[in-house]
Amino acid sequence: LAQNTNLIIFFIEGNSFSGVVPKALCNKDINGYVYEETNYTRIGEKTPEDYSEFLSNQCQHIACPTGYASENGVGIYPCIQCDLPEDAPFIATATCANMTE
Repeated sequence: LAQNTNLIIFFIEGNSFSGVVPKALCNKDINGYVYEETNYTRIGEKTPEDYSEFLSNQCQHIACPTGYASENGVGIYPCIQCDLPEDAPFIATATCANMTE
């Protein structure tokens, strides 16, 4: 799947997958536009030059890891840690099961 050169958008939110996203899928060409869109919609928080943040969160652009949920409810970056790991038992979880404010 990662070797498909035409793959540029890959969403798996709402699944029941556990484990991790294979590193081979975590590259700037797959869902990289999410980072660019985040830069421009969250003015002042990120800049296009802050590419190091993208590199450190590449797999989160495919899916939030287990124990984390999407800050914006779509199962991908930016991801926030849930209070308990079991509040997000699957990857690409949209919201923590027992989110406390």
